[in-house]
Amino acid sequence: MHRLLISSLFCLTAASAAAPEDAWPSFRGDSGMSGIATSRLSAPLEKAWDFQAGVPVNATPCIGDGRVYIGDGDGTFHCLDLATGAKIWAVTPEKDAAIESSACLVGGGERVVFGCGNGYVYALNTSDGSEAWSYETDAEVPGGANVTTLSDGREIVLIGSYDNSLYAFDAKSGKKLWSYETSNYINGAPTIWEGKTAFGGCDGFLYQVDIATGKETASLEVGSYIANSGAVREGVITLGHYGNKVQAINLASGKTLWTFGERAFPFFAAPAVGDGFVIAGGRDKRVYRLDPATGEKKWGFRTRGKVDSSPVVTGDLVVVGSEGGSIYALGLADGEQKWSYEVGEPVVSSPAVASGYMVIGADDGRVYAFKSKSS
Repeated sequence: MHRLLISSLFCLTAASAAAPEDAWPSFRGDSGMSGIATSRLSAPLEKAWDFQAGVPVNATPCIGDGRVYIGDGDGTFHCLDLATGAKIWAVTPEKDAAIESSACLVGGGERVVFGCGNGYVYALNTSDGSEAWSYETDAEVPGGANVTTLSDGREIVLIGSYDNSLYAFDAKSGKKLWSYETSNYINGAPTIWEGKTAFGGCDGFLYQVDIATGKETASLEVGSYIANSGAVREGVITLGHYGNKVQAINLASGKTLWTFGERAFPFFAAPAVGDGFVIAGGRDKRVYRLDPATGEKKWGFRTRGKVDSSPVVTGDLVVVGSEGGSIYALGLADGEQKWSYEVGEPVVSSPAVASGYMVIGADDGRVYAFKSKSS
């Protein structure tokens, strides 16, 4: 077992619907990767706290039981108090092995799972950061983890690796149940719906795999790198890719319903998909609202840098970071800027929203928390 260095000992299972108000248990808040928060923020926001981690903080935090869990570029995984930002514990699996993987809470919040630049997948006990289990893949693991519970009661963790494989583990024991090999890197967190997972990678294919068996049920050649996660709603997966498009695909038929793209710039960020909207960020420095039925653009907002941060919808706001160095809150209805915060360094991390807080990392090595401004 790969040993962990624990620097301090003082230190939910993802649902298919939107995240509970007091938790953000995985990369996009739920196993379907919706990017929709139940906790509602209102503009303007104010900074509640910031925490100095290692440079950079590209991972997206997960939140549960009043705690924030996030890794950093120096190879340390942090557990912080949601209300104050105080460190509860920190673990360094391997110094300078960057942790870009977005973590996932499993076992009702008893353990947190993430990938690491040293090629390992770790599960830590959330009580003190001690190792519950680990597994070594054959390459770095920058993508996020996801979790589901099958009809027989087994809780399954899914995570992809740069060894070109998607892995399924028993969430409690860490036993590898299966792996599915593709022909290139897997960078995004896999999406889960109806006992299956859908994911893409740098080979330009969208795969569907049965979670119980690990067997492929379908594959579709998109033709361009899929660097992040798709969001599933009513049997349709919506994703962005390096073909400079946002694309909506019927998972049952494999038919493309629509594509959107105005400029020759890729879409790296994962979209948020809800009732009547798709919110997508692109490397053309813009955030878009699209019609989920047709892909028609409803509005576009220009930031000052590439938008690799995956937007989150909270109430009537869209919150998102930009490589231009700012964090924004935009009106969901009109796309107008309601609030912004200048970090001064790129913001690639995506927001996590729970219990009235929005938490996000930045390239300055800090983790920031914001809340609705007190009257």
